[in-house]
Amino acid sequence: MRIIAAILTSSKPDLVKLCYDSVRHQFRPFDFEYDIVVIVNSLNPNHIEDVRAILPKYVIIHETESNGKPGKGHNSVLRYFQSKPEYDYCVIVDGDDFLYPRAFMRLQHYLRYEPDVLFIAFHDILQPTLTQENRNVPFVSFHNTCYLSYNIDAVTINEWYKIKGAIHPFQRDINHMNTVARPFVFSRKSLDFDIYYDDNMQLYDDFIVVLKAFEHHMLGTLRVFTMVESNIYLYNTTTQDAASKKYFSSENEEMRVIENENYQKSIRSKFLALRRWDLTKMPLLELGQNNEPDEFLVKCKFVKEVATKLNMPRTVPQEDNMDIVMKYCKENGNMVFYDDLVQTLEWLYQ
Repeated sequence: MRIIAAILTSSKPDLVKLCYDSVRHQFRPFDFEYDIVVIVNSLNPNHIEDVRAILPKYVIIHETESNGKPGKGHNSVLRYFQSKPEYDYCVIVDGDDFLYPRAFMRLQHYLRYEPDVLFIAFHDILQPTLTQENRNVPFVSFHNTCYLSYNIDAVTINEWYKIKGAIHPFQRDINHMNTVARPFVFSRKSLDFDIYYDDNMQLYDDFIVVLKAFEHHMLGTLRVFTMVESNIYLYNTTTQDAASKKYFSSENEEMRVIENENYQKSIRSKFLALRRWDLTKMPLLELGQNNEPDEFLVKCKFVKEVATKLNMPRTVPQEDNMDIVMKYCKENGNMVFYDDLVQTLEWLYQ
């Protein structure tokens, strides 16, 4: 099995380098081969040279036409994958996000189910501040610069379903919803279907991918799964120009109106198999957390290294709410993870 890991970038070459390093330096063993390509999709004509200047000379860099919106960039990744028949799967990583060191070790187990589209329903978030809602999710701060919101499935899953799963995508403004899951892996077979992103959306370009893939699952035309998984992908919101921050700023109200108009147009008279919106019919795959005695420690060492390289101002207090996780571990007899938490926190507070 051969996989192409595609890093999509439109700005921030320094983050592309951190992203590339996270994809390149994956712990082994895993049972597939992979190559990395960096897809430059940017309105900045100098971005490709900036990327070339910061990455090793042997890295494959491919520039595609941009309209300034993420959907067209993601689609250009899929079209590049389509032009490379030697690969069986494509993994998409946004250039300002990261893969955890054991991401591919875990991914190999999901790929044995031969998915055509594989989503991630849970992933950790690296963020500069915490809302009160964020504080209900396990978190820990790093280097006084940022927070890691770490999903413990059994602790956070009910809140996740309340926020994401219960909202009906055919009855609401798109701006009041969250994308159910992140599209992460596409098979070659998936390219035979209209599984592409929405070129016109500013933020919710992947929402339509969820709807398309979910309906193909319901009709039996594609094998679609969602990973309940927080040890693969780290979503980074620490940059000041992160898409969601810009999108929801007060001066972008007109953009949000247009976004909803585009979304409503894209679903009109379509997705009839999904109109009852029953997420329980989406098959979930769950490898499980805390399979390694140092799982949390490895994750936190990686995040601390990333946090150091982000060069953010040190305005975040050293704090965590891991007591709720420790309580869960004691109540459920998971002392391996409890010991990992204790060791990790001791290391962090040295």
